[in-house]
Amino acid sequence: MKVTIRINGDVLSAYIPKKDLEEPIISVEDEDLRGGSILLRNGWRLALPHLPQDTRLPVTVEARRMSGRPDRGAHEKPDRMTTIGETSSSQNAAAKLAKNQKLQPWPALTRTAYEDVAACISSGELSGSGLGIINAFERRMEEWIGDGYVVSASSGTAALTVALIALGIQPGDVVLLPSYTWAATALAPLLIGAIPRFVDIDPNSYNISPTSLAAAITPDVKAIIVVHMHGISCDMDEIICHARDQGVPVIKDCAQAHGALYKGQHVGLLSDIGCFSMQKSKHLSAGDGGFMVTRDAALAQKMRDICNFGLPTPKANYRFDEVARDGYAVFRECEQVGGMFRLQPMSAALVMHQLEHLRQRITWLQTAMESLVEEAAKIPFFKIMRSHVDRTHVWHKIRVGIDYTAVDYFGRSMAEIRGGCATPLPSAASRAPCGRRLYSHSRRPLGPMPAQSSGPNPVAILRSKTRSSSSMRTIP
Repeated sequence: MKVTIRINGDVLSAYIPKKDLEEPIISVEDEDLRGGSILLRNGWRLALPHLPQDTRLPVTVEARRMSGRPDRGAHEKPDRMTTIGETSSSQNAAAKLAKNQKLQPWPALTRTAYEDVAACISSGELSGSGLGIINAFERRMEEWIGDGYVVSASSGTAALTVALIALGIQPGDVVLLPSYTWAATALAPLLIGAIPRFVDIDPNSYNISPTSLAAAITPDVKAIIVVHMHGISCDMDEIICHARDQGVPVIKDCAQAHGALYKGQHVGLLSDIGCFSMQKSKHLSAGDGGFMVTRDAALAQKMRDICNFGLPTPKANYRFDEVARDGYAVFRECEQVGGMFRLQPMSAALVMHQLEHLRQRITWLQTAMESLVEEAAKIPFFKIMRSHVDRTHVWHKIRVGIDYTAVDYFGRSMAEIRGGCATPLPSAASRAPCGRRLYSHSRRPLGPMPAQSSGPNPVAILRSKTRSSSSMRTIP
């Protein structure tokens, strides 16, 4: 029968499609899990075929249920079998498999997530406002963030759009935002007829430059959207100071910054509204989805109404009753501009319990990145984003830059250097000139960078360090 061996959450398990059965693997005969037999929690013992050394999970194989002792209990195991988690002379099978994983499936879904989604489907509450699963998700997010009011939305883009509407942004109003961001940040104002105006970024953080922002605030600017790029906060004290001086509200695009802190506060609470995405690539993934957070209860209610066609929407299960209005029976009245921006209940069910492991996963990422950043600092012409004393980096992405002096030093184009170069780079005849600019992955010149010592190709070095770093392969 076909069996899929996979890591479900933090558990090594076997899934049998024919019986729609998934059971944890509690012991193995071969510690590398390259063959031999495995014992499941329900007492089944399965013989696996030989698997190649480079096998990656999940993997589907043709397995055989072994004959004899069909009544064997989960507490019994054959002689020579090693229990998962037992200390032995070498690493146990789960640890070895985790070490060999270059990338694990994301999001990491536990059995609880599957059960919650199934329960949501069985409940029949698959659409609407004020549903129990939606309220439970919002309540859990509020507890996780530590303060404020959370309003769920259908996506991060929807969250930004709703935030702008709630703050009263009108067609023709100017909204400032960083020149380096994902398209959704600019599309949100465009969707409501506002005008996005780009502001330069800080070359050291890839976030919006507070100095450039201050110079860009003119009378026609009605809102500012800042983006915590790649998982590290902007300089919020300076930004808020400039914005408050001009009476301009600030929205934060926190799509890549789940769990990031600025001076001990969650980034979602640092301005008028924080907007988050729960798209598949994010640290907190519902497949698709988003939410807003604010300390202002009235603003939260306004966003809740906008997410539900502009209807007055209490945060509870409710129904509409007909009322008489000018001789007509009125069922529902849309009191403001809105749309269908609600979070899908099954997405809420899918993401709920990921919060239990999110801080741990962020800590794992931060630990893994410490050694990578340390190695990157030794590479000539190379620059990688670092954490700051007053803020945490949650590493949604690793953004790197290469000093443009590398072009003169190696005698190759920036495209060749960024690609790692298929042929060895020649030695430079002279030192690089003083005029230097840093190029990022986007190929945009970002600013000056001090000269570095000569050395081998920076991209090739980092690639080799990444391949040799087991800590980077084991991040779930």
